[in-house]
Amino acid sequence: MFRIFTLEKERFTVRKGSFFIAAFQGFFVKASMGLASAVIGWLLKFGGYTANETQTTKALIYIEASFIWIPLGLCILIAIIMAFYKLDDERKNMDVELEKRRKNLDSVLG
Repeated sequence: MFRIFTLEKERFTVRKGSFFIAAFQGFFVKASMGLASAVIGWLLKFGGYTANETQTTKALIYIEASFIWIPLGLCILIAIIMAFYKLDDERKNMDVELEKRRKNLDSVLG
């Protein structure tokens, strides 16, 4: 009976945690989209962009940087960072460790 309670508590805790993760993810996605839009607006304003007119060379350079070179640079930076991300390998070890702890709990509780 205690094992069932432990599983239910674990399931509840995991479920509760996933709600927080989803809430934070939604918030940060929306906040980063707003920040990205603001940065693009600032870059275009600094580059001299004017709507519905022929753009100057400086404005065209800033437009190109805003939509090609800066995103490309960020993608390369993310790829470099992700090359050092080793949690996928650790996940297998974490699952094995959790299963050992659950089995130990079963043997202690009988």
